[in-house]
Parts: sequence; C-alpha cells; structure tokens
Amino acid sequence: MHIGKILIVFSFISIILAITLLSKSVYDDYVYANKYDVVYNYINKIETEDTKKLNGVLEIPSIHLKTGIVSNVDEGLVFVTDRLIAGHSGNCKVCYFDNLDKLELGDNVYLYIDKETEYKVDSIKEVDKTRVYINGDLNLITCKKSDKDRRLLISLVKIS
Repeated sequence: MHIGKILIVFSFISIILAITLLSKSVYDDYVYANKYDVVYNYINKIETEDTKKLNGVLEIPSIHLKTGIVSNVDEGLVFVTDRLIAGHSGNCKVCYFDNLDKLELGDNVYLYIDKETEYKVDSIKEVDKTRVYINGDLNLITCKKSDKDRRLLISLVKIS
C-alpha cells in the first residue's frame, strides 16, 4: 500500500521536474528581448542573431524597465504604429508594462532605434479599450489592472 503511494508521489514529482526543465529552455528563448546582453548589444549596435529580432529598446528608469521591442505582444512590447507601443501588464512572463501605472508626469522615457530619443511623460489617461486616442509623439498602452475593459494610455512628448 505504501509503495503504491510512494510511486504516485515519485511519478508526480518526476513529471513536474520534466516540465520545469523543458519549459526553462523555452522560457529562456521566449523572453530574449529582456536579456541584459541582447538589450546592451542592441543599444551599442553590436549585431547578433537576437538583436536582429528586436525592433528597438524601451527604457523607463523610474519603473526600472529596459527591454527590447519585438514583433508579437505575447513575446514582449510591440509597436502597434510608429507612435504606439503596447505591452501586457499583470502577472505573466512578458508583462513588462506591469508598473506602467506608477509613471508620473515628467518622468523620462528613452527609445533606442537608430539613436537614443528622449521623451517625457506628458499625460496619463484611462481610456475605453475600444477608443484609443493617440495624441503624444509616442504613446504607451496596456490593460488597466483592475478593469480589463479599460486601457492605461501614457502620452509622451519628444525632448531630443
């Protein structure tokens, strides 16, 4: 009787370990946009296979964010248009905009594409998810954590 229970527990633990080990390599590839060396290489124009996958890098010092911009929102931050960057917030592996609600007017934001461009937070609004008004030089958008029918829209003005 005890041997049967031990085998069940052992099997369960083995399955969990196997899933964890298999998903680690998938996870490492999945969030390449947030790896320090990839972001550093992109900013410093050191071309690698991973930096070729990035469309840019977004840095927001006040919320300790510095991550790559990719092609699919389920892998990280994406350009929806040349003036709108979208990202997930919440509790997920690629929720890089989780602390976007902590931004304040005047906070600095840096976008690296061909060169570093500095922006300042100009307005912070909650908008209906079906009506997004883009009014800044660059805008950041994510879901409002407490209401998935609303969006948090941060408008930025270009400084340099």
